[in-house]
Amino acid sequence: MPGDDTAHCGLPPLRLNKAAMESVLEKVKPHLLSVKTPAQYMGGEVNAIRKDWGGRVRFALCFPDTYAIGMSNQGFRILYHLVNECHDDLLCERAFAPWADMEGVLRQNAIPLYSLDSYQPLRDFDVLGFSLQNETSYSNLLNMLDLAGLPLRRDSNAQPASDPIIIAGGTGALTPEPLADFVDLFLLGEGEDVLPAFLHLVGVWRSRLEPAVLERYRLPADFSAKDVYTEKPFVLRFAALPDDLAAIRALTRREFLAMCAAALPGCYVPSAYDVTYYDDGTISAMKPNAPGVPARVKKNAVANLNTTFYPTKQILPFVEVVQDRVTIEVMRGCTEGCRYCQAGMIDRPQRYRTPETVVKLAEELVRNTGYNEISLLSLSSSDHPQLVPMIKLLQARFAGEHISVALPSLRVDQQLTYLPGLTKNVRKSGLTLAPETGSERLRRVINKTITQHDLVEGARAALSEGYKTIKFYMMIGLPTETEDDIRESAALLNLIAEMARQMKRHNFTLNVTVSLFVPKAFTPFQWEPMCDRETLERHTKLLRSLIKHRSIRLKVHHYNTSWLEALYSRGDRRLGKVTELAWRKGARFDAWEECCDLNLWHAACAEAGVDADFYIHRQRGEQEFLPWDMISVGTNKQFLWDERVRSRLEQYTKDCSGHTPGCIACGVDPLTCRTGLEQPQDEMDAAMQRRAKVLYAPEFKERLAQKTALVAAGAKHFVK
Repeated sequence: MPGDDTAHCGLPPLRLNKAAMESVLEKVKPHLLSVKTPAQYMGGEVNAIRKDWGGRVRFALCFPDTYAIGMSNQGFRILYHLVNECHDDLLCERAFAPWADMEGVLRQNAIPLYSLDSYQPLRDFDVLGFSLQNETSYSNLLNMLDLAGLPLRRDSNAQPASDPIIIAGGTGALTPEPLADFVDLFLLGEGEDVLPAFLHLVGVWRSRLEPAVLERYRLPADFSAKDVYTEKPFVLRFAALPDDLAAIRALTRREFLAMCAAALPGCYVPSAYDVTYYDDGTISAMKPNAPGVPARVKKNAVANLNTTFYPTKQILPFVEVVQDRVTIEVMRGCTEGCRYCQAGMIDRPQRYRTPETVVKLAEELVRNTGYNEISLLSLSSSDHPQLVPMIKLLQARFAGEHISVALPSLRVDQQLTYLPGLTKNVRKSGLTLAPETGSERLRRVINKTITQHDLVEGARAALSEGYKTIKFYMMIGLPTETEDDIRESAALLNLIAEMARQMKRHNFTLNVTVSLFVPKAFTPFQWEPMCDRETLERHTKLLRSLIKHRSIRLKVHHYNTSWLEALYSRGDRRLGKVTELAWRKGARFDAWEECCDLNLWHAACAEAGVDADFYIHRQRGEQEFLPWDMISVGTNKQFLWDERVRSRLEQYTKDCSGHTPGCIACGVDPLTCRTGLEQPQDEMDAAMQRRAKVLYAPEFKERLAQKTALVAAGAKHFVK
C-alpha cells in the first residue's frame, strides 16, 4: 500500500499562489519524508526524459492511480517514450494520483499537483491526457484536476484559453459518457498515430508550431487505394480544417474542439453531441451539433504492429512496481470470441510482431535496463502463429546469461502440444490459466472453448514440468449460472489439487482468483443485468464450502468495487453529477478494495436523483440505444446480439484466426485480418498484411442460414 489511511474529508480546498507555481520542487522537498514511499513523487529515474520547454507542445500524461500501478501500464509507457523519442517538437511528462498522505501535503501547503519530469504545475501544460484503464478511477481523475487548480467541468465557453485541454484514452475511454462533463475529448482506440497528430493540432492552435507541421498528415498524392498491399498512412480529414491552416490560431476553444471532432479519426468530443431521452430514462438519440462531426466515431488501430514504435529504453522506477521486468508486446487483438471479454471484441484485428523483431527488442531492452526476466505480453500468447520459434530464438540468444522468459497468457489446448519443449529455460514459478468456470455447460454459454480434459491435462503437464504454482481466473455471476455450475467449479479445483497430491507435489499451490461478472460494453453480454448481491454472496459461500484441499487458495473480489464498475461500465453522462458528489464526499482510489466506500456512492446517487439499479441490474432491450452506440470498435451490434442469442442456445463460435481459418463477418474489415490464411506462419510476409480477397469460414453460410432461428430464439429469451 503506497500510503497511510489519512482521511480524504475535511482537507482545505487547494489555493494556488504564484510562489507555488515558481518553485514546486522546493516546496515539496521538506515534506517528502513525511509520506510513505516518497520516491514515487520525485521523478529523476534512469531513462526518464526531460526536454526543454521552449518551442514545444507541452503534454502531461496522467495516470489516475498510484505510481506503482501507472508505471506498470504498457500503453502508458509506450506513449511516454513515443512522444518524447519520435517528435522533437513535442514533450511528454508524467503525473500520477497522490495517495492520501501526499494529497494532504499538497492541500495544506497550497502546492499544485506537478509533473515528475520537470516539476511543473499541471496547469501550465497545453494538454492533460488521462490514461483510463477501468471505471473505478474516475474519482481520482476529478481529484487530480482539482489538485492542479483546474475547474472540474468542461465549459468551453467560460474556460480561459490558457487552461489545458483535458483528453482521455485507453480502454476506459471507449465508454466515455460518464466523464462527458469533465473531459474535453476522447481519443478512442490505439494512440500511437492519433496522439501526435492531435498534439500537433494543439501546437498550431497555441501558436507554438508552424501550420506546415500538419502537412505530414495529408494523404500522399501517389497513394492508391487499389494497391491493397500498400499500408494507408494515418491522415487528418483536411476538408474539416480551414483552407488557410494559420486560421486555426484564431479559433475559440469550442471551435477548436469541434474541428478536432471533425478532422481527427477516432476523436469523440462530448460537447459536439446532443443527447435526448425517453420518459423511461433510456436514450432516444445522440446527434452531432456541429458541422462535419461524424454520427459515429470509429476507434483507431495501428495497421502493422511489427513496424510500430516500441520503447527499448524504458524507465527504471526507483520503487517496486507491478511489472518490474522487461515486457514485450508480441501481439494485439484476440479472436477467440469469449462473450464476456471486452478486450477480445474491441482490440481486433489480431496483429503480430515477428520472432526476429521480438529478439531484437529483447536485446535492446535487456541492455538498456539490466533486467533478467522477459515477459511476452498479449491477450493470449499461444495464439501467436510463431510462438514456438520465437521462444527458441530467445532461448538461443540468451543461453548462459541467466535471462528467463515468462509466458503469462498461454491457452491450455495449444499449450498441451508444446509445453514440455518450451519449459527448458522458461521460468517455472507459476502458470496462469483462465477457464472462468469449471462448468462445461457454462463454458459453452460464454464461448470458452476449453474442455475439462484440456484443463486437467494442462495442469498435469505443468506439474510434470516443475511448476510449483498454478493460477486460475474464474468468475461468479455469469449469465444463466446455477448452483450446479458452482459445484462443477469446486469439483475441478479439488480434482487438480488431489492430482498434485498424488504426484507428490507437496509444495504445490492452486491460487484461484474469482471475480464477479460485470457486463461490459461492446460484448455480447452488454445487454445483461449484473447478478444481484444476494445470489453472488450465496454462490461465493457455496464455492468456499466445497473446497477440500488446503493447497487451494481462494480470493474473491469484493462486491463494492464490482458494483461501482457495473454502474459506470454501461452508464451515460447523467452520472457526472454522481461522480462529482461522491468525490466531494471523499471518494478516492475506488479500485482499491480497502478504499471503496459504497455508502459514499449510495449517498451521491440519492442526492443526484439517480437510480443505480437502472444502470446495474436492468436488462437492456435489443433495440435500445446504448450510451456507446455512437462509437464503432469494429465488431458490429448485430454480430454481438447474435452471439448473445447463441449463448442461450449454448452454441460455440469458432476462433476465426489462423487456427481455424475463415472470416465469420464480425464487422471488422476482413482485409486487415489473418482470417483465411492456410499457412499462418507466413502471415508476416509484407504481402500478407492486406489481401484483395476474403476467404470465409466453412460455417459462414450455416450461420447466415441461422438468422430466422436466431430471431425466434432471441424473442423467446430476451426483452425487445
